[in-house]
Amino acid sequence: MKSLCISILVCLMFAACTRDPKTSSEAAVPPSPDSLKNVFIPIFNGVWAMSDYIKDVEQTKSPFKSHDKLQGVVALIAGTEAEGDSMLIDASWNNHEGFSFYVHFATGHQPHSLPTSIPDFDVPANSYELGYEGGPDNRELALYHYDPNGKLLDKRMFTKIRNYQPNDDLAWGLQYVVNEKLISGTYQLTQGAKAQAQVSFTAEGATSGLGNFTTYRVTTDFIDAFQNSFDYICFFEGEDQLKGTCFVFELKDQSLYLYESVPDPETEIEKKGKLVYVLKKGVVN
Repeated sequence: MKSLCISILVCLMFAACTRDPKTSSEAAVPPSPDSLKNVFIPIFNGVWAMSDYIKDVEQTKSPFKSHDKLQGVVALIAGTEAEGDSMLIDASWNNHEGFSFYVHFATGHQPHSLPTSIPDFDVPANSYELGYEGGPDNRELALYHYDPNGKLLDKRMFTKIRNYQPNDDLAWGLQYVVNEKLISGTYQLTQGAKAQAQVSFTAEGATSGLGNFTTYRVTTDFIDAFQNSFDYICFFEGEDQLKGTCFVFELKDQSLYLYESVPDPETEIEKKGKLVYVLKKGVVN
């Protein structure tokens, strides 16, 4: 009788063990593309800028001093439309060139990442995945870089700047960051005018109070040879104006100093000339 009980117990244990792999297999069924779309598209949607660059430019107060951070994929613009089982994402490469890549709604190496079509030009067998980390209050996008064996080589984080952007400039996100962190606000023009004037700058690139200028743009792309020595800000009398009035600028002591930008005929490199304007941040009562 004892032997019979043992045999029955062994059979029950064997049956339980044979059921577990089936249950585990069913649980491991990869999520469908449609379910991945429902999760990832709302999270990816928006304008994203490289987190390390944002932190660095806040510290240096100088796009020129921080420009060496802008290597590879530095900004992302994601919409809400999928193309079959993939979605096209626009990006800025080196903050100088625009390109686009696909994310594929399939299982990645991370629980919250998707394979992409981004190539590794140095090692073609390597791959990239785009995912996210953190919760709703501190979420960042992550660009993961893998070797052929699935080993994580490095990752790059991106911070959301806006839900959308007003134009198709792929460097707009980085421009917005620099404007917001360094320039935007209200100033008093204390030097360069017959009387003090109030000057304002918005993160979107609008300005008022400084002559007839209505828009401005801070240089963040220093690949061009003639813009490789200082920080520059250019003012325009309208959004459609192709050529503006440019100054070398410095930020110090809560003030914005604007200097002449003087071309050197021998080197074709702009140099800092005499001080033209001093704008002190804050409103004078």
